This record gives sequence, structure tokens and C-alpha cells, in this order.
Amino acid sequence: MDRINLEGINSMDGHEFEALVADIFKKMEFRIEQTKKTADGGIDIIAHNEKPIVGGKYIIQCKRTNSPISESTIRDLYGVVTAERASKGILVTNSVFSSASKKFSENKPIELIAGDKLVDLLAKHFDFGKETDEQKLALHSELLGKNIVKIISNVKEEYDKIKDGLIFKSRKSIQNNDTYLKFFDSKNNNFLQFIEVLKNFVRFFNESPPENESEFSPFIRAKTDTFDVMVNRFFAIWKEIYFTDPPEDYKNVHFSLLKIYDSIFRSLFSWMEAFKEVLNNPQKFATPENTINLVFATDEEAFEKYSEEITEEFQRIRYRENLSRRSTCFIATACYGSDSREVTILKQFRDEHLVKNKIGNIFVTIYYKISPHLCRLLHNDKPIKKATKFFLKIIVRHMEKIIRERRNG
Repeated sequence: MDRINLEGINSMDGHEFEALVADIFKKMEFRIEQTKKTADGGIDIIAHNEKPIVGGKYIIQCKRTNSPISESTIRDLYGVVTAERASKGILVTNSVFSSASKKFSENKPIELIAGDKLVDLLAKHFDFGKETDEQKLALHSELLGKNIVKIISNVKEEYDKIKDGLIFKSRKSIQNNDTYLKFFDSKNNNFLQFIEVLKNFVRFFNESPPENESEFSPFIRAKTDTFDVMVNRFFAIWKEIYFTDPPEDYKNVHFSLLKIYDSIFRSLFSWMEAFKEVLNNPQKFATPENTINLVFATDEEAFEKYSEEITEEFQRIRYRENLSRRSTCFIATACYGSDSREVTILKQFRDEHLVKNKIGNIFVTIYYKISPHLCRLLHNDKPIKKATKFFLKIIVRHMEKIIRERRNG
């Protein structure tokens, strides 16, 4: 490179980037000990400073990436520094560091060298000149980016207060299953639409502004208002779900739906932090056309997990409903009749308790297979039928007590 800029550094592969970092430390009069390319335990370069006072062993990690360096990466480096008893750990990247990673490194023997500082070091220790024509965001992109950060920040502030129990609101209780299903269906697809819009928002963000100066402010305001309405509408839907109590049968479905929305908010708040990095380091993120490429990404693993939870729970609900449609207790019906109080209590215990856990489901399934044969025995043997009615009476009394206690408390 005859001139220094991040574009040239970004085009390097990992080994070239590591070699460049090693050359910088050699210029700074460090004795370099490069590690093997595999099983390095989080160490790319070991540098030794022989000077008095500041001398010692330095662990250097090189990260050429397009994403901000996370706190977990810095934690790993700190662990290696401690294990190696090194004087300091240094992480060098062409990218930037997240706010959390900067905070973690404070007051620790860790130094963070981001892309702009790396360019300064190259200019200082090598003979070629530094690129002075830095990339900047277009004015409309910068203004819109600041507005986006403000909108999401306001949502995050209220979201955190609600989750911490600092905002109280009357809760809506839905007791009817069919009513809840309509509620669920009205909320279940909103997050998919929201994600799709956000993923396409960068194109919306990079749209060229009007050349007429008088139309510039209305252009920014219109785009800001569109984003504001979209995010706050989604936030309002989440609040409606959060402050709704579902029927007992659909509690797990409701909680999994909330977890999907929460995962999207986590992605939205991370996206906001990325926007902040863009605004603070435009030379890193801006393209030659002064636009950016900052795509909204969801946590696909969490999204898939919670969606599967909802699917599995609906399958369990359908299974319980199918059981409820079956005949009532065969044995109790044979002893007391289909409309008896005993049959009603046994059916309630089955639907409210047995079929809602795995062991209970297994018991019910086995019972429906063997009970018809037992009923034929009861029909032909009056002493056995009399004894069965005696034991059923004890069982029904006990089940009735359990049903009453659980309903009351």
C-alpha cells in the first residue's frame, strides 16, 4: 500500500492482517513470537518488550472483521492474559469495539486498537502517507441515523421500565379459548412483517435526497415519521400482548409468543448500537457513495426455538382436546351411569390435571386401551362391580378435593 486507509486493510485476509500487525510491533521495537495457526488458545502474536519499566510480555490478538468486537471477545483475551501472566493484552482490529467491550476493558491490562487507531499507527511507523480524504456519511443519512437512534432509544427506555415493573397498567384477561385464538392470530404475523420492513430499511435509508434545498427537511421528516410510526406500532402490539393474561390452556403459547417479540427487541436494540457506531465512525462504515450497508438481523436460533415451542404446544392442546371428545370414564360409566356426578368429577380431573403432563397422558392412553375389557368384566360379575364402586367412591372424593384446592389457590 502506498497510502493508508481502512479500505485497503479490509481487503486483506486474516493471515495478511496478522502479518501487518506483527510488522507494526516490530517497528515499535518489540521482539515478535508468532504462534501456530491452530490451537493458539486465543493468541495470535506474543510480543516481548525488553525496555526497563514498560518491558514485559504482551499477548496480541488480531481480528479482521466487518462487525463490532463484542464484550465476550475481550473477556476471552483477558482470560488468556491472566493465564499467561502477561503484562498486557492488546486486541487489534480493522473494525470498532462495542460499548460493552470498551467498558469491560476499563481498569484492566487490556488495550483496544480500532481501525482508525490502526491507521494512525501505520502512518506513524511506516514511510507511506495517510489517506486524508476520509469517507463521511451524506448529510441526510447522518440526520436520519440520529433520528432513528433517538426513536429506538425512547422505545428501549420504556421497554426496560415495563420489564423492570416500573410501569403499571391494567391487565386484560381472556378466559375463552376461541377468543384467545383470534387474539393470537391477530398478533402472530405482525413480527414477520416488522422484520421484513426493517431488513429492507437500509435501501429506504440510502435513498437519494431531493436536490431542491426547500424539500430537504420535509424529506427527512417524512422518513423519520414513517420509521417512528412503524416502530411504535410494533411496540404497542408487544405491550398489548405483555399486559394480557391468556386462558390456562394457552399460557405456554402466550409466553413463547412474548419470547419471540423479546428476541426481536434485542435485535432492534443491537441494531441501534450499530447505528451509533456508524455515526461515530463513518469512515469505517460509509461506502464511496456516502451510503451505508447496515442490515437488520434477527436472532434466528432464538426465533426458531420459540416458534417450535408454539408449534409443540398447539399439538399438545389438540391432543388434550381430542381426549376430551372421547367417551367419559368407561369404568365409572359402567358403575354409575354416564350422567352421574362421579363421572363428571373423573372427567374434570382428567382434563384439568392428567392430560396436562406427560405421565398423565401416558396413563390416560393406557386406560382407554384396557378399560373396555374391564367394563365387560364388571357387567358380568356383580360382586366385582360392587367392590369397584366402593374404591371409585374413595378415589372420586380425593380427586374432588384436589380439583377444589387447585381452583381456589
